[in-house]
Amino acid sequence: MLLAIGLVLVFAGIAVVIYPTGIACGDYFWGIVPVPYAVVAGCLMLAGSVIVLLSRVLVIRAIKAIAQRLLVSIISLVVSLVLLDIGLRLTEPPFVYPEPFYINHDRLSYFFAPNASHRFLLPNMQYARFESDDQGFIIRDGSNQPDPDAHRILFLGDSFLEGAQVRPEENLSVVAINQLEERTGENYQGLNVGVSGYSLVHYLLAYREFSEAFNPEIVVIIAYVGNDFWDTIRLVQGDRLIVDDQGNLAGIEPGIAEGYVVADFSRGPIPLEEVRATIIPRDKWRAGLFRTLQWILVRPACERRELAQEWEAQLEAFADDLSHEQQAGVESCRFCQAQANIPVSDSFDAIFKPVYTDEDIRQLNFGIGYLSELVDEIKSDGRRVLIVIMPVNNQVPNQGNGTKPAHGLGPDEVIASRGPQDLLVELCVSNDLDCLDLLPIFIDHQNELLYWRNETHLATRGHELTGELIAEYINQQFP
Repeated sequence: MLLAIGLVLVFAGIAVVIYPTGIACGDYFWGIVPVPYAVVAGCLMLAGSVIVLLSRVLVIRAIKAIAQRLLVSIISLVVSLVLLDIGLRLTEPPFVYPEPFYINHDRLSYFFAPNASHRFLLPNMQYARFESDDQGFIIRDGSNQPDPDAHRILFLGDSFLEGAQVRPEENLSVVAINQLEERTGENYQGLNVGVSGYSLVHYLLAYREFSEAFNPEIVVIIAYVGNDFWDTIRLVQGDRLIVDDQGNLAGIEPGIAEGYVVADFSRGPIPLEEVRATIIPRDKWRAGLFRTLQWILVRPACERRELAQEWEAQLEAFADDLSHEQQAGVESCRFCQAQANIPVSDSFDAIFKPVYTDEDIRQLNFGIGYLSELVDEIKSDGRRVLIVIMPVNNQVPNQGNGTKPAHGLGPDEVIASRGPQDLLVELCVSNDLDCLDLLPIFIDHQNELLYWRNETHLATRGHELTGELIAEYINQQFP
């Protein structure tokens, strides 16, 4: 009997190898069998072989006792599996309702949902889980509740500060706080209010919303030249701003329409009916137990292998980028010339046009005006403010080469215009503000992976460098 059980397991392993998988799965043995299937089959055949061997070694009485126990267990298992297979074929897969990570906000249009959790796929093909506290702030490095014994810094920004492309603890705000504590030996605390899609208007409203409770000594504004101005123009032109009876800015209309859910802004709002996905596709569920186990166990293993291989390919492509000669500050910026006749309100790329028209200036002044109002309120509250000017990836040689085709840039071209940087620097100089222009520094570090190759946002090293620069500036300039 023990011999029969061993042979059954051996043949089961052979059946796993022979049975069509139905899933394309990473690496293959002999170009035929996916690695996860080969591992399962190998384990079954090994277990069967051990049992066969035991049947030849053990005495008859011991064989009978072991075989009886194994037989009862196997029969019970087979009956359970058959019933489960029948149940799957006769039922529908359960629905799962993904938890929204962003919800509407009375003043800010939208914000993180309190006590929410979401898993983001990072550009390096790894997953990271983001969780929010009871106020909606992402938990990055300790509590977001104000620490009365710490120097508190409020960070305002958009997706570059939100940092859903790196792990929460790798965010530039966390790096800056840790660096300040290391440099000064004093206790610092940061509150990160970076939210994907936020604009210069949002920064002003977010300061009003959170500064009183957090009571920061310093406010750091991450101004991204890529779309902060454009997003502000769209809000103004779209009549989405809410004003009070005196005509003062009071809020922004809700950003998430009823019946929609936002779990990841890279995908945008999704109709609730489409979000109501199933744990397992219906065709796999109704095909029975084997196909369902394939989806649950084998597919994730395949996915991890394929994502790792894709990330290795991206690193090889970045190394290849470094072998090409690229120059920053080239006068003949074909990309910039292509934007010459496009109003800045029609495309966020148009902010890099060679010369702004009077209408362009009028519209860009929407953003300058709200940023100036924010700075004035911060200073009137007796706080220090630092404006960090974040460049676009394609302004820096060797960065974001995978995104260049979408902008009509060749692999060896960069955006030579400093138009948006000059606007912000002029604001800083004319108002005696503290500004940190990252573009020239990033150019000095162009051979490091500051931005993800196929993504517009900062990579882990970009967050690290930015956090270090912010800490250095605050430590030296803010006694």
